[in-house]
Amino acid sequence: MINLGNISISLYWLVLLVFFYTIFIIFIFGKIEKRINEKNDRIKELEEELFNKNSLIKENNENKIKEKDFIENLLDSSRKFTQKFESKKYDEKKKIEKNRYQKGKEFEWQVCHNFKKLNFEVDNRSARLGRNDKGIDILAKKDNVYTLIQCKNFATTTKIKHKLIKEFNSNCIDFINKNKSILNEQNTRFLFIISNYESLQKCALYYLNDNNNKCEYMEIKYIES
Repeated sequence: MINLGNISISLYWLVLLVFFYTIFIIFIFGKIEKRINEKNDRIKELEEELFNKNSLIKENNENKIKEKDFIENLLDSSRKFTQKFESKKYDEKKKIEKNRYQKGKEFEWQVCHNFKKLNFEVDNRSARLGRNDKGIDILAKKDNVYTLIQCKNFATTTKIKHKLIKEFNSNCIDFINKNKSILNEQNTRFLFIISNYESLQKCALYYLNDNNNKCEYMEIKYIES
């Protein structure tokens, strides 16, 4: 005969066991879900941090590119300015040199004119021969006396050194030696003509005033046209 009381007790414990097991399972799954959610939240945080870092890296790289472009543009502008400045400086230098050259030639013609007024026969060798004048700008002749002339139209800020006069002196001696059929030391004068006494350095004056030096000098004022 089946004992209903024992069956009821067994069912009670079975139900109770199932209940507690279910509670346990729910608790365990709750813990697991919580851990999963925490992990997911942490993953989201890490993803956000990574995104922010990538954004910062990207922004930093963009800034570096902008900075590099700025520096390159600045350097390019600097190069262009330097080239323009150097070109302008070169043009100005050429203009000054051309102006100085023209004034030098004008001064030579003025010296020629002055000597012609004194009844000299004048050969403007500088105008006729250019750089092949051998350092003798003008050859003037009167009463069978030849005057070898070099002209210097220098500003007071540009000083004439004694080396320049020594060179002219040597050129005159060479010129005599190459033209001995006409020239000699007795019938030839060396004349260094300047447009301003103040352009002579002291050493140049000492050399010109030396009794052993055959080279004479004089000042003829340059008249600017």
